[in-house]
Amino acid sequence: MKYGYDAVSMRQIADECRISVGNLTYHYPKKEDILMTIHDDIMNRFLSTVDANGRHNKGMAGYFAIEYAFHHFIVNSPPFYRMYNQVINSPGMRKTYYQKHHDLFKSYVDNEDSW
Repeated sequence: MKYGYDAVSMRQIADECRISVGNLTYHYPKKEDILMTIHDDIMNRFLSTVDANGRHNKGMAGYFAIEYAFHHFIVNSPPFYRMYNQVINSPGMRKTYYQKHHDLFKSYVDNEDSW
């Protein structure tokens, strides 16, 4: 996040990680993949926490609990807030982000009885 998404290259990322560019691109073919992996990791932590607590794990209450916790964390963590802005402001990543959150919504609200 030191240089910003647009200003950093895969080579710079690989150098910072002390791995080869080939190794990095084998696991993450595009920079987008790295940011979405971080996004998914954060979201999965919140999903695990809500599931472990056994609260609000169904319907709209569960969905909103996850989304609220996720966005509260993002807004209150400057490095992750900058990452989130990169995701939202990149058309390719924005589409993936929306799809992931739509899938999350569907997983909590799977039928009209959940409304």
